Amino acid sequence: MSLSSDMLIEGAVKTVATAGVREKLATGDLPNIRVRSVTITAEADNTGSVYVGGGNVSSTVYGKELKAGESVDISVEQRAWERGESVNLSRIWLDVSVNGDGVSYLTERV
Repeated sequence: MSLSSDMLIEGAVKTVATAGVREKLATGDLPNIRVRSVTITAEADNTGSVYVGGGNVSSTVYGKELKAGESVDISVEQRAWERGESVNLSRIWLDVSVNGDGVSYLTERV
């Protein structure tokens, strides 16, 4: 992640209420913001795993399993960013193995 005068860094928290019921990382206006990168970090006090992936994410189908304190970075390359591509936060899904576990996430955007 790099900082420049036109980049904004924003953070948020997402808790998944029920294990086995996936939820979008972000909803509402936030997914419509052009995001160049997002770092997703499992909360330090989680007691189980967080599963990060697409719309079919679960404890058996996932892109990344995060234990407490672990992170994953998702970003677009500079050339893709210049072509107008971005990370769509509403297409990143989470599931958890323990009710109420969650993540914090940090975005870099224009």
